[in-house]
Amino acid sequence: MCRIPHTHRRNGRYVFRRRVHFRNLISKPVAVALQTADPKVARQRAALLSARFAIVKSSVERMMECGRALTGAEIEALFREELERELSGHVQRAFEDSEWAPSAAEIAALDEEVYSLQ
Repeated sequence: MCRIPHTHRRNGRYVFRRRVHFRNLISKPVAVALQTADPKVARQRAALLSARFAIVKSSVERMMECGRALTGAEIEALFREELERELSGHVQRAFEDSEWAPSAAEIAALDEEVYSLQ
């Protein structure tokens, strides 16, 4: 099994973990549970969170360049909040009851014909 970037397993479940480092304000890892034990799902979720991490880092850098004074705790809270929001949105979309694709009924009918045991 290949290693999944920025993840490790804790009690059989995957956790996303990246170090937040800004100047001398903060140098601390932020860990977010990926809510899965499946390596394929963990890889997908870790990729989403890595992309969100880069976006948040860029946003925080811009804030600091514009003169906004942020503490280490505020920076950590921004990262944690954004990563958890991204993950919960992804998990919610994966499990929501949305409409079926128009072709789903046709495919089910074909499957019924093929797999009927009569």
